[in-house]
Amino acid sequence: GSGALNEFNVTQDDVDRIQQVVSSTYGFDVGDFDKPPAEDEKILANIDWNINNDHRAKFTYIKTEGNSIIEQNGNNFVQFSPLAFSSSWYDRSETVEAYIGHLFSDWTPNFSTEVKIAMTDQATGQDSLNGAEFFLGSVVTSTGTVVSFGPDRFRHGNSLDQEFLNFKLKGTYLLDDHAITAGYEREEVDVNNLFAQNAEGTYSFASIDDLEAALATELEYDNAVTNDENDLRAIWGYNYNSLYVEDVWDVSNDLTLQFGLRYDYYESEGEIREN
Repeated sequence: GSGALNEFNVTQDDVDRIQQVVSSTYGFDVGDFDKPPAEDEKILANIDWNINNDHRAKFTYIKTEGNSIIEQNGNNFVQFSPLAFSSSWYDRSETVEAYIGHLFSDWTPNFSTEVKIAMTDQATGQDSLNGAEFFLGSVVTSTGTVVSFGPDRFRHGNSLDQEFLNFKLKGTYLLDDHAITAGYEREEVDVNNLFAQNAEGTYSFASIDDLEAALATELEYDNAVTNDENDLRAIWGYNYNSLYVEDVWDVSNDLTLQFGLRYDYYESEGEIREN
């Protein structure tokens, strides 16, 4: 804390006053200069089930959670502030949870199939440490150094949620020197993406006195035409389908030929809002 203040030529008195003014005038905690720890957690579980001599199932569960604290300053602030309170930092988090099931079946000595179903949820967060429901402010201190507080302008609304569903059905038939495979695969992707820059406003103050009097020298504000940042969400998706057939032919001990056909097609979902 004190080392950072000395490096950027900011007095402790100015820091204390900014914290007090923003708390009493605006009801917001600007934070401090202490960085919280990051976390990382992983869970992996597998179940293999030999149903009988001809059929085998496999179930997999995966969950990963991790985050890192991103300290903000400089280009993300209007007055190019070299120093920012922790309320301008954000927690970049990533959570992935997946359920995967396989069924392997030998129906005859020459014919086998594989069925796979997988569901994955992926959530990417960029959450300001003291919340995003407040404006980004920057203020010139008594030494002339600019200090920022509040969620930076790119974190006023910033999240990405994705859902994936995968399905595969594949059959293989052995005929003399041929291994003939045919199958169908489908992937469904649903996306919910919010990016609302400056949706809470970005304010510049020429002094701490102006901050206390709520007299800004500059304001930036962006939002949807409805003034609701959630209407900036991009909610869309696509589906990928694939049909294929393949033949692997062992012509001789020294020669193997592989050839086949594949047909891919896409489907899209979602509408573009008026803007």
